[in-house]
Amino acid sequence: MVALEQYRRMAAALAKAGIEDAEYEADLMFRHITGRSRLAFLPEEPLAPKMQAALQQLCDDRCTRRPLQYLLGEWGFCNVVLKVGEGVLIPRADTETVVEKALELIAPCKAPRVLDLCAGSGAIGIAIKHERKDAQVTCVELSPKALYYLRQNAAPEEVDVVEADVLGYENQLLDTRYDLIISNPPYVTDAEYAALAPELAYEPKMALVAAQEGLRFYEYITKAYAPKLAEGGWLCFEIGASQRTDVCGFFEKNGYTEIQSIQDYAALDRCVFGRKRNVSAKMKL
Repeated sequence: MVALEQYRRMAAALAKAGIEDAEYEADLMFRHITGRSRLAFLPEEPLAPKMQAALQQLCDDRCTRRPLQYLLGEWGFCNVVLKVGEGVLIPRADTETVVEKALELIAPCKAPRVLDLCAGSGAIGIAIKHERKDAQVTCVELSPKALYYLRQNAAPEEVDVVEADVLGYENQLLDTRYDLIISNPPYVTDAEYAALAPELAYEPKMALVAAQEGLRFYEYITKAYAPKLAEGGWLCFEIGASQRTDVCGFFEKNGYTEIQSIQDYAALDRCVFGRKRNVSAKMKL
């Protein structure tokens, strides 16, 4: 079969299955299997039978609404490519907003100590380390399936990995203090989860859904991890679009200063951050 005819059939099948970016995804499949974009094929250029079969299988699997990222086995995030698969949350472009803000917050720090809680694939912590080679980054994750991918992703960037439950890990930190603690925790409610797109059913529910109407981790971390921040250190969260007021309230209740929120590129509230009060600096004044 001519390559471009294969591409057209795949795009049509994906669209029929309800996939919005059908043409884009068909092209990504071409790149994955052939090493070339469909635009690199000549109009009448044939496609090798093995490649044709591999593309068709990939397309058929995607039409079941299995996430494309899992089918490809990797996904780009910020300036890194991360290994992903079933059992780990897929990195999303919305989260890049959080990484960009985090890099701004630690810009004045020399060799900043960074703790990434509920790390999943390691997307946030690894992206920070990739840009700040001097940073000392530790990623904390509980799920064995997610840890499988986290360890693969962390090794090239020399990021430390800890298997632990974030709800209690602070007790293991003793005298350690961090310049930045950052997290994209589970924050979806049970009601929201039931209404999510079919692809989300393939992602681990424990990485998505949280108790207390999605607020459990925010309330816990803002209080329990405050003593683990260095004076003047930052706590930074990814949030759901409707959670800004509640999360800012947790920061205020626990004495953080300079509390702010920012939106992602879709103009949705996406990030809340605040600073641990610098008692020493205040005393000098």
